[in-house]
Amino acid sequence: MNETAKETSNQYLVFSLKGERYALPVEEVREVLDLRRITRIPGAPAYMRGIINVRGAVVPVVDLRMKFESELMETEDGTQSIIVLDLSKRGLAASLGVLTDTVDAVLHIGEDMIDQPPQVGGSVRSGDTSYLKGIGKHEESFVMILDTGKMFSAEDLVYGSDPASV
Repeated sequence: MNETAKETSNQYLVFSLKGERYALPVEEVREVLDLRRITRIPGAPAYMRGIINVRGAVVPVVDLRMKFESELMETEDGTQSIIVLDLSKRGLAASLGVLTDTVDAVLHIGEDMIDQPPQVGGSVRSGDTSYLKGIGKHEESFVMILDTGKMFSAEDLVYGSDPASV
């Protein structure tokens, strides 16, 4: 791996959700948007808040609070953001929005500052940590580094895929 690619792979977009800090690899992040009107999708899973229009493209928005804890995120104080990710799973390429409380920063977290997550078993809602790539350490605090490949299913991506590829 060349030096530039290595540096990019250690860059993370850090965001907050219910007071906890999480991170996504910057290479998966397309853009960060201010909260906008989300249109609900009838019959979608509860954590799928709906869809937004991003320059003419339909992008589904996932509420990680619902996915992790069964608690709906309130979207009334105007501080929330939507992180738009470009993902692929099982040959399906799609964009997916992630609803966050705040977007904090882009951080470099070296491999030597990332520990393996504890294995606690169960599902995402009952304490499973398989959706974590690792736990980063930054300035006396922890940052949960998310593994989008394990966090989102191919079915989640269908909502934001190109209809020609489905």
